Amino acid sequence: MSIPGNTRDRRPLRPANFRANDGQFRDTYVAGGDVVFAWSYRVKDGRGRAAGEQLAGVPVGEGVPTRQGRFRVRVLDADGETVLRTIYVDDDAATTTYTNAQIITDFIFEPAEIVAELVNLDGTWQSEARRITITKRT
Repeated sequence: MSIPGNTRDRRPLRPANFRANDGQFRDTYVAGGDVVFAWSYRVKDGRGRAAGEQLAGVPVGEGVPTRQGRFRVRVLDADGETVLRTIYVDDDAATTTYTNAQIITDFIFEPAEIVAELVNLDGTWQSEARRITITKRT
């Protein structure tokens, strides 16, 4: 039974499998290249809050649950302290591109590492964050 006002009932579920540039060199980017972020998400099915009562949302076709709220990707400096760019994703695609032009604008150069953080937003609530580090490969 849910307790009214319990934040766990209201917070969106934490996105899963946050990654950059899928493939052989996952979580890396090449000089002059873009960073394509992707993730999976889960939504509450409305029948309860117990374990196993969430729908997995890997958006690949029909029957995929609709996201709860929207997603926010923050690009941070190498220390993970200063937010350099915020990208909002308002659809079920669960992917967004951070272009090389944006990287240069934000960092002035192509950094050795980029830290990114993902949350699911729903109204004034947000999920726990997922954080990754993307490394430049030569």
